[in-house]
Amino acid sequence: MGLKMKLRIWHNSNFGHKTFHYDVLTIQDAFVVLDILAKYDLYLGNLIIGNAQGLEYYDEEKEEWLEWEDEEGYFVDSYNSKGERND
Repeated sequence: MGLKMKLRIWHNSNFGHKTFHYDVLTIQDAFVVLDILAKYDLYLGNLIIGNAQGLEYYDEEKEEWLEWEDEEGYFVDSYNSKGERND
């Protein structure tokens, strides 16, 4: 992967509904946005049946979006909004 990646988060507040994507500039931005969305889903309570979210990067060679993972194979859900891994 190059130093400058195209990044986007994906989020689905209720399974079976449309997943939306939002472009982010940095991985740190993704941590923050995903944390906000998760907290909002918790605020909505029983209106949310189940949610899922993640971070993708665009692979120029494969010409497709792939799920982001760090050098050790951890996905974005292993991190908190400060970019610290939840070990």
